[in-house]
Amino acid sequence: MPPFYFHAYEGDEIRDGDGQDLPDICSVRRVAVAYAGDLLKEAGDTLFDHDMRLVVTDGTGLTLFSILIVATEAPSVRS
Repeated sequence: MPPFYFHAYEGDEIRDGDGQDLPDICSVRRVAVAYAGDLLKEAGDTLFDHDMRLVVTDGTGLTLFSILIVATEAPSVRS
């Protein structure tokens, strides 16, 4: 299969310039979920400052799917 690219958007865009060769779409999804988990771990409190998005594309730039991460605080806990 062609390479797959995992582009992250967390305030700034982090483009994947290398891509990964993976055997099938199930493998691509597993890698994307693991990457999204890593983004969440690294975000800490900044997760509440902006939405995060992971966009997976193929070698032609076609978007295959996106993972959106949105944290919303209840008005009663906002500082």
